[in-house]
Amino acid sequence: MNINKRVSLLIAAFLAVSSLASCGDTSDQGGETTPSGDTTSAEVKEEYTFSKAYDGQEIRVLNCDDIFSMHARVDTQETTGDALNDAQYNAVRKLESLMGIKWTETNVHLQNELPEMTTQLILSGDDEYEIIYQSNSQNYYQFADQGYFYNLLDYTEAQLDKDWWLDNFNSLMTVDGKLYAGLGYSHLCCVDSIGMLYFNQDMAESLNLDLPYDLVRNGTWTIDVLGTYCKAAANLNGDDSFTWKDDGSCVWGMSAASNAGAGWLHYFGEDIITNQNGKAVLTGGSTDRFYNACEKIASTIGAKDGSIYLGHYSGDDNPGSYINCFEAQRALFGCSEIAKANRMRNLDFMFGALPYPKLDEKQERYYEGLSFPASGVAIPVTCKDPVRSAIVGDAINYIYYKDVWPTFSEVTLKAKNLRNDDSIEMLGIILESAAPNLAEVYNIGSGYTDALSEKLRAGDSAVASLLASYKDAIEADLEKVNNQ
Repeated sequence: MNINKRVSLLIAAFLAVSSLASCGDTSDQGGETTPSGDTTSAEVKEEYTFSKAYDGQEIRVLNCDDIFSMHARVDTQETTGDALNDAQYNAVRKLESLMGIKWTETNVHLQNELPEMTTQLILSGDDEYEIIYQSNSQNYYQFADQGYFYNLLDYTEAQLDKDWWLDNFNSLMTVDGKLYAGLGYSHLCCVDSIGMLYFNQDMAESLNLDLPYDLVRNGTWTIDVLGTYCKAAANLNGDDSFTWKDDGSCVWGMSAASNAGAGWLHYFGEDIITNQNGKAVLTGGSTDRFYNACEKIASTIGAKDGSIYLGHYSGDDNPGSYINCFEAQRALFGCSEIAKANRMRNLDFMFGALPYPKLDEKQERYYEGLSFPASGVAIPVTCKDPVRSAIVGDAINYIYYKDVWPTFSEVTLKAKNLRNDDSIEMLGIILESAAPNLAEVYNIGSGYTDALSEKLRAGDSAVASLLASYKDAIEADLEKVNNQ
């Protein structure tokens, strides 16, 4: 099977059939799988019955606006000639035609407006929205704990076990038999927000470095190898230090956001919190491998030799941002998400895509994270007809799965955003490797992860006592989550 066909299949079923079990590389919950059967989302055979019970009714939807180069809107509201935009627009019009409803979507800023509007809605008791697209992590547990949303598992009309929902993601987010936001194919951020490591292929070739694609293929793409590449690329280039200057010329090995740190544990299968039989459990810090991972992270992101630049994230175009550093060709690697390829497609140098590295060659698979813009269907408790919301939420995910995803994979991700067959193949591996970080989903031990990240950025890997100091608080968080 050729690369493009193979990746089409991977993208079409990227989470529904991939192993997205809770991380922990030494457990039996991981393991890669490949898509079963030679079908794409455009070839869905299953018949779907669209309810006409709500003919003439308006479905009011609250969702974030496009952000961080990600496609967050469900209804793009007009055609523009862009293939993806128009596929999204037509999907919503198809939903309206088949169900006889009117989809009215309000789009607001994900961080500055959506949480406040959600809180005001619930506290007012007003029935203003049938569906809210809730972030998989930002405020997710806070809102769930305060009873803002219905438990989706109580509404079988949302067919969460079907391919148009991201069942393996949702299963991991289900704790104590409750799921408050169901991730599905209607929110493109569920792919856009998956982590991806960019690299400047032209720069690598000028440094006589082997392109890393084969290392990924043969399972030897590790953090130590990444560190070797970063050291080879670091160059003062006439500057007096590795300190950002807008008019400077030094080159770093890798650029990353200034809050980088504990999140790298996820790439190594060493999540702090995992889902064990429907319960959130503290597993981080229980093995020597966890502390070995901390040592590797500290030596990588805490390096002072130009191996890494930790830049601000207040605006991708602003000089000194971690994205701008990579785009200005002042770093060999750039840490980000799949979505950034949307803005990088016009760069005048060849870039490639890679998964984040393993801890060591013994690690059986790669792991990628999912950032907070990825959002799912949530039904606010102020909604007087949650069954209707579940039915419509299911239908829009089905139509997106059938009609939008082929365009997203074939046109946007492959034809427009990625520049070579190697990167397209890497994308398939990245999609197979995506898994949620439950410590972020349920905001468990956030004080600990912040403190841990700070130590790791300082190059300090002596973290055992830190976990001990936060353990009681983490256990209290777990008690709340497991008994909602």
